[in-house]
Amino acid sequence: LKGGFEYVFPAAGIYDVALTINNFGNCAKTEVFQIEILPANHPLCDPCNNPDALDNLTPNGSAEMYWVCPPDVSSPGLDYLAYADPWYSPTGASPDFYHSCNDANVGVPNNIFGNQSAQQGLGYYGLYAYRNSDYREYLSVHLNEPLTSGADYCVSFYTSLADFSGKAIENLGVHLSQNPISTVSQAPLFLFPPQVTNTTGILDDKFNWTMVQGKYTANGNEQYITILKPTSKLTGKTCPAPAPLMPMLIIISTT
Repeated sequence: LKGGFEYVFPAAGIYDVALTINNFGNCAKTEVFQIEILPANHPLCDPCNNPDALDNLTPNGSAEMYWVCPPDVSSPGLDYLAYADPWYSPTGASPDFYHSCNDANVGVPNNIFGNQSAQQGLGYYGLYAYRNSDYREYLSVHLNEPLTSGADYCVSFYTSLADFSGKAIENLGVHLSQNPISTVSQAPLFLFPPQVTNTTGILDDKFNWTMVQGKYTANGNEQYITILKPTSKLTGKTCPAPAPLMPMLIIISTT
C-alpha cells in the first residue's frame, strides 16, 4: 500500500508476518518472516537497561554551561545557582553551583566542603539534603520536552557525600511534575513525594559517585524534575568528619 501500513499486535508473542513487494508491473514477491513482540515487563523494554541509547531530557545536567563563574556559595539573596541556568531552587533555600573555573570555595575538585572530582565534565551542584528538621535544599529544572503519557523513562542522577558532612541519608529521590514547585519558604517540601527514590542504601560514599536510578511511567505532560529528600524522618547515620561537623551535604550530577 502506498504510504505504508500500520498494525497493532494484540499481545506479546511471536507472529508470522508476510511482506509483499509489487512494482506495479505484474511482478510481485512475498517474504514471510517472524517478529517477536516483547511484554512490557521484559528487561529489554526497561529504558534504564540501555541508557546510552536514550536522549537526555535534562539540560545542563553536569553544570557545564554557565553565564558567570560562581564566586562563592549561595545564601539567601545571593543565588549563584542561577549562574548555571536553567537550574534553580524551588524554595527560599540556597543550593550551590560548583565549577573548576573557581579556585576557592566553590571550586572543582577542591572546595569549601572537601574534594570531589566531577562525575563528568567540570562542574556539579550541591545541596543540604538535611541540615535540621526545618531546613532542606532542593534542585529543580525544566525538562527539554514534556513527557508522553504512558511512556517509560529512565530517571537517574549521581550523588557523592561531601567530605565534611557529619551525616549521611538514605531517602533521596526525584519528583516529576507538570508545573514548577515554587515557594519562598525554606521549610521542607513534604507534599511532593518522589516517584523515583534511592534503593542503594545509605548514601555515605565520600570518594565515588553513586547512581540513583529508576523507571518512571509518565502520566503525561510532566515538565519539571525536583531532586529532594522526601520525608521528615532522618534515616541514615553519623559520619566521621573533620571538626566542626557539617550537616548533610550531597553533591549532585544529573548526567
